[in-house]
Amino acid sequence: MTDTTMQLLSQSTDPVKMPDFDILAEGKTLSGVAERLMSLSLTDNRGFEADQLTITLDDADGQLQLPPRGARLTVLIGWKGEPLTEKGSYIVDEIAHEGPPDRLTVSARSRFSG
Repeated sequence: MTDTTMQLLSQSTDPVKMPDFDILAEGKTLSGVAERLMSLSLTDNRGFEADQLTITLDDADGQLQLPPRGARLTVLIGWKGEPLTEKGSYIVDEIAHEGPPDRLTVSARSRFSG
């Protein structure tokens, strides 16, 4: 968050809910993801189309270790200080590099069980 955003939040008298998340790879938390997260998108498709997970991470230092294609990711989201809600499991099907600045985008799909 920017300094301006933090100043505005600290001036508020109402409690502000801050988003929180966790990403598990094969049941274990992916370390370092929170500090590198640029975006996280979940698309809940209707019908016969698999749901989609897209995660974009900062890899400016080239040190990011990601799970391989075929790995199972589980996503939990919610608010800081509250229990997170599991939003499903997804299978990694693509990892793309973009930049500069260097960033990695992980795409994963749910297993359709129609």
